Amino acid sequence: MNEFYLEDEVNKILEKRKSNAIILADINKNSALQNKDYLNLENKIGELTIEVAKANIEGRDNYEYEKNILECKIEQDKILKNIGLTREMLSPIYECNKCNDSGYIDGKRCSCAKNIINHLLKEKCKMPLKNVSFEDCKDVDEKILKTIKDFCKTYPTKTTYTNLLLAGDTGVGKTYITQAMANYFIKKELYTIFTTATNLVNDFLQFHTTFDENKLSYFQPYIDCDVLIIDDLGTEPMFKNVTKEYLLNLVNERQIHEKLTIITTNLLSNGIIERYGERLFSRLFNSQKCICLQFGDKDLRLKKENI
Repeated sequence: MNEFYLEDEVNKILEKRKSNAIILADINKNSALQNKDYLNLENKIGELTIEVAKANIEGRDNYEYEKNILECKIEQDKILKNIGLTREMLSPIYECNKCNDSGYIDGKRCSCAKNIINHLLKEKCKMPLKNVSFEDCKDVDEKILKTIKDFCKTYPTKTTYTNLLLAGDTGVGKTYITQAMANYFIKKELYTIFTTATNLVNDFLQFHTTFDENKLSYFQPYIDCDVLIIDDLGTEPMFKNVTKEYLLNLVNERQIHEKLTIITTNLLSNGIIERYGERLFSRLFNSQKCICLQFGDKDLRLKKENI
């Protein structure tokens, strides 16, 4: 994914955080300066600071000046406490004290910016994600889990596969592991959408029946995202001129742009052909573009050759 993806949104959030911290500090400082005793002490500290500078230049002892400044600050702290403030609150208190909400440290993206990106990417998921990782997928077959982990580590730099199919009966861990995959890809700052087949087709229907400026919002994200995970293909409603047609269009577009599509399904190969037709089947299971993983003991007889 382009490293500048979401950069505008991230910068706006960081700028707002930084601006809010500065504004709050200014408000607190003005509140303190409205107290006459505090203001008098502040002016005295200013005068003493000048004397310290002069003493340093002339090589004189500045101990008494420094002592007086400290005494003034102690008195100021008492005044601040009485009005519900602290000295720290007179300066900007940033949410990230490592980068002061700039988003960068020595030219490298700060962890706070990465956390914002992860949050934004999770918001863009069509379905909520559980906080699971590969380490939580203990019930998944070890060979399958290793294959998936190895694939995720190399994507998108070292693989030409654009389709990953996880097939098997209900309850074998397909949804769980795809949620772990989604979290993994989001941490890699890949725009990842996790959705059910039912939710996907409902958006297809909205796209098909909408004719205003919101039309593209129902379909375009599924094309644009780096990783699309479709859970439970085969359980969605079959709308005439919508379900099969838009699903085929989506898969075609994503393959053309070499974007990863991950699908879980309970269907056997002949069930997929019967439900969606050979055109979609051939694109999903193109042997040069697809990795098929079978969960459980049932032989799904998934074809590897082009049809």
